[in-house]
Amino acid sequence: MINNIQLPDLDDGHGSYLKGNKLTILERTSKVDFYPDVAKNAVVFSNKKISAIATCEKFRYKIAPLIFADGSAEVDINTIEIDAGLSFSTTVLPSGHVVPYVTGADVYTHINRFDIVVKLQGNYITEIGEIAQIFFQGTIADLLEKEIINALNVTVPGAFNKAIAFSNGYFPMPVFKNWVVDWQTPEAATVTDTYIGIGVKGLYFDSLIGEEEPAVAIPDMPYHNSSHSEQFQTYVSSYDIDGFFNSLLEVTQIKGWLNASLTGLDTSMVNKLLVGISGYYGPD
Repeated sequence: MINNIQLPDLDDGHGSYLKGNKLTILERTSKVDFYPDVAKNAVVFSNKKISAIATCEKFRYKIAPLIFADGSAEVDINTIEIDAGLSFSTTVLPSGHVVPYVTGADVYTHINRFDIVVKLQGNYITEIGEIAQIFFQGTIADLLEKEIINALNVTVPGAFNKAIAFSNGYFPMPVFKNWVVDWQTPEAATVTDTYIGIGVKGLYFDSLIGEEEPAVAIPDMPYHNSSHSEQFQTYVSSYDIDGFFNSLLEVTQIKGWLNASLTGLDTSMVNKLLVGISGYYGPD
């Protein structure tokens, strides 16, 4: 989320500046803690050890009146701690569709100032070495923390919400042209101490025809059943199944043959079976 983040230029107004600043992630620890914040209906990712490199394409540091050190800089940052959370709610789009909406939650970052190595290139480098080390450790670290927090609190949730709004609650299905699923979320994702659950409308339809509501109503569906050991659980209603097969037969043709003698059924039973396949669905 923060790799290759572009940092703003810095100018102290007295001749010193940093331009062309960028942060690039070098390595992240494999273990990321993942925990809920039930009070905020949020999930939080925590990484205690990220290493990165901050580069400055052009800097100028004022040594004395009319004397400046110019060059480029590379700052090796060996320890960055980051917590990034997303809090779940919903929003109503101008179309009236209800879709997920996220905001930043429990965002935190800290750069270890004592685990930073500054590498400078340019003129007067030896004269400003120790001063520059302190300057880059403090100023650059402060800037990075500010921009990382802004990215995780504002930029990332904003990009997610923009993409969701652009979809308008619809998702094109693969394989068949014009096949779409309405995945609106009338309720926000639910975060508990033991699971995360989200329910979607799940109505499949042919976009050339439009949405056709099945004859069955959408029932109350569970998110999670603690009596089951499976960690990933999905529940599908007859509403979804009816819409799926009805729209499938609208976006494509299904061709084949069935010989009654091969099934052990008489012709009348086979005909009933084919009628069922062609579009009749009972409540079961």
